[in-house]
This record gives sequence, structure tokens and C-alpha cells, in this order.
Amino acid sequence: MKTLLFSLALILCFNVYAQDTSKAPFLRVLNLDGEKIAKGRLVQVTDSTLTLRKNKDTVEVVFRDIGVIKTKRSLGNNLLTGAAIGAGTFGLIGVTTSTDRGFLSHSPSQGLGAGILIGAPLGSAAGGIFGLFKNRKTYDINGNEEHWNAFKALFSNQ
Repeated sequence: MKTLLFSLALILCFNVYAQDTSKAPFLRVLNLDGEKIAKGRLVQVTDSTLTLRKNKDTVEVVFRDIGVIKTKRSLGNNLLTGAAIGAGTFGLIGVTTSTDRGFLSHSPSQGLGAGILIGAPLGSAAGGIFGLFKNRKTYDINGNEEHWNAFKALFSNQ
């Protein structure tokens, strides 16, 4: 059983390389009131609009409606991703190390539960640490054409 679980985990690890490798930056767009109105990968910046791609859909936002543009994903995304990876990894370790002999004997379900309880906070902490060192940038547009032109000059070649 342990060999089967380990082999399955090893096979599933090959999907890690099936990630989106596009170089377009990820942007979050907030309106003048600070509410998120769009997010996605940058497609195009024109004189009056910002075009983003999320999955297969494209969204156009007029620059007069834009308050702030933030690059990269939020810190909460890193915390949740780290918690999921930590819980899955430690849960799998707990299941595969189950034994019915010795001082630390435990069933697979007990190992899974303990692994999740230990792995989620550790993974979340690691995600938080990595998230703090991301180079996120914020661009204040506030519907101002001069600010928009400065942003457009930075990202028009993307």
C-alpha cells in the first residue's frame, strides 16, 4: 500500500511542469473606490484602455475608471498556496509512514490528520515568508491621463 501511494505521488508530481509560462505580468485593477474590478495577465495597453486575459476571456478597462493597478498576486494567495502544499505534503508523509509497531505507531488516517494539522500552518508560514519578498508594485492612476501615459510607457512593449 505504501509503495502504491508513493508511486502515485511520484507520478502526480510530473504535472508540476504543466504551468502557464507566459511572460505577461499579472495585474489586479482597482477602481477609484478601491474595489477590485479586474484581474488577469496583461494583453494590451492602448491610449484609453487596459486589456487583460483571464483564462480564455479578455476584459477591457477604460483608464478613467482605474484607481490603482497592482502587480502580482496578493499575500493571501501565497498563504493559501503554502498551506495547501504543506497540508498535502505532510498528510502524504503521515499516511506513508503509518505503522502498527513501536512507540510512534499510528494508523494511516491518524497520520493524515496529524500531517494536515502540522503541514498547513508550516506551509502557510513558508508562503507568507516567500510572499513578503515578492517585488510587488503599485501604480496610482486615479483616472489621471498623465499617470496613465507613464504606466502605458512602462508596459506598452509587454
